[in-house]
Amino acid sequence: MPSADAPDRSTAPSPTLDPHDEVEAFRAAATTPGQRGPALPRAPDIAARLHRAGCTAAALEVLDIAEENSSGGALRARLSAERLSIRLDDGDVPAELTGVIGDLLAVADERLAKGDRRGAADWLRYALGLTLHRTLHADDLVSPLATDARGWMAPFKHAHVYRALRPTRRAHLNRRLSSLRRGRLVHSPHRVLAVTGHGFHFLEEPLAHIAARADVELRRLDVRSEPHADRLQDLRILTRARLESAIGPTPAPPETELTAETAEALEWADTVVVEWCDNAAVWASLTVPAPTRLVIRLHSIEALSMSVHLVDWSRVDRLIFVAPHLRRLARAAVPVLRGVPTSVLPNATLLADIPRTKVPEAARTLALIGWGQAVKDPLYALEILGRLRLSDDSWRLLLVGNPFPEHDRTRSEAYRDRVQERLARADLAGAVDLVAWTPDLTELFSRVGFILSTSLRESFHISLIQAAASGAVPVVRDWPVVAAYGGPSSFLPKDWVIRTPAEAAARILDYADPARRSEAGEVASHWVRKRYDWGRVARSYDDVLLGR
Repeated sequence: MPSADAPDRSTAPSPTLDPHDEVEAFRAAATTPGQRGPALPRAPDIAARLHRAGCTAAALEVLDIAEENSSGGALRARLSAERLSIRLDDGDVPAELTGVIGDLLAVADERLAKGDRRGAADWLRYALGLTLHRTLHADDLVSPLATDARGWMAPFKHAHVYRALRPTRRAHLNRRLSSLRRGRLVHSPHRVLAVTGHGFHFLEEPLAHIAARADVELRRLDVRSEPHADRLQDLRILTRARLESAIGPTPAPPETELTAETAEALEWADTVVVEWCDNAAVWASLTVPAPTRLVIRLHSIEALSMSVHLVDWSRVDRLIFVAPHLRRLARAAVPVLRGVPTSVLPNATLLADIPRTKVPEAARTLALIGWGQAVKDPLYALEILGRLRLSDDSWRLLLVGNPFPEHDRTRSEAYRDRVQERLARADLAGAVDLVAWTPDLTELFSRVGFILSTSLRESFHISLIQAAASGAVPVVRDWPVVAAYGGPSSFLPKDWVIRTPAEAAARILDYADPARRSEAGEVASHWVRKRYDWGRVARSYDDVLLGR
């Protein structure tokens, strides 16, 4: 899913933007006494716009001009923050990051002490945006937040503006009292409103299941289709509303315009279920009226994002995780979650009808699904294949899915280049097939004897479970970003999990004999079907989504 803390910063050049004109116009304003005051505070926004358009050099020049003409103070901290954000976008992790975050929080606290709540919220957003930047937590072997959550979030521990977001005991008590009142007021049939800002793809089966019940009435709301969708998910608006609501004296919903249909649906619902703990979840926690029951489902990267810190958890009746290691990670990263009722429900996977037939060449065929992104770490898979082919060049690898995007951050581009270089080496010549993405993988599975999960992090990894159900032998890396929280071993057999390419190759070679591979594949298929087929977990979804 996209980063929740910033707009897309694609490095694709803009055909309509003239960076030279932008820089010179800003230089003229910043160096003219009568215009300098209004011009300098605009520098970070101008730089961000230039950087998003692929004009990074021009963006940095604007920041240089602003720094040369500023007198320091809060503006200097904001300029430093934008410069570091650009460096992070380009894959660099600045050593001075923690100090700048502290400066931003200090300004936020100053604004809060002066009664400027909106200003305080903006500076808090700048600090969270750097602390939880995607480059730090989503694009590398480790995440400093996952490695040392308490240490990484230490600058926020004593920041008054951040502490103001913590739900009080009274707020949690109000939630429980609302639950008691709701027990007497719930309608029949039970009215469920499903909300998303990112798509219902992984929730389609549970929603179809409850919609088929005679005692449930279901509606859907995708906030992206709202006339004011950009405002509903605008972090500037949401952060301001969150701080205003937290400080009081009464909760304040975001200043966004709702259609009459949306407003009516929010009043209509007995339960609101939000798919993804993203900006839409923040909006829902501020907008869904009490005592309506509010349920949020968190998948993976949201645990390392800004949104999870901005949700009003005193309004959330249940937080769903798709795997145990994510619950442990989220509770470590956001300690306030320890007061929120939680459930672990696996993603809905239809396994019963997946065929288990294999063609003969499957005995020497590995597969990695969704390979064209750094988080899947296809280099790790290529290293495994290279080791296998040292003694037997019949081993092959299917890389399934879309390739790396043409334009991306420098770090991802550098990783993509390393993948291309590895594919071109002689030892893998003719051994790797690039297979276009298809939503129906059943035919592909017949060609796969071993399914790889080589990712830096995963949540439930549906394609892995599906391939195992087909009788492919699972070879699962101990996903390094989440390994400290149990990783795949928290919900998969420990003997499936490996820690190095050498261990992976050894596990595969243990089942190189076709009969042994077939037997191990049957064991894996039985194991996942028994635990994760939708027919086995549907009742749990009923209980949690409907509050039964």
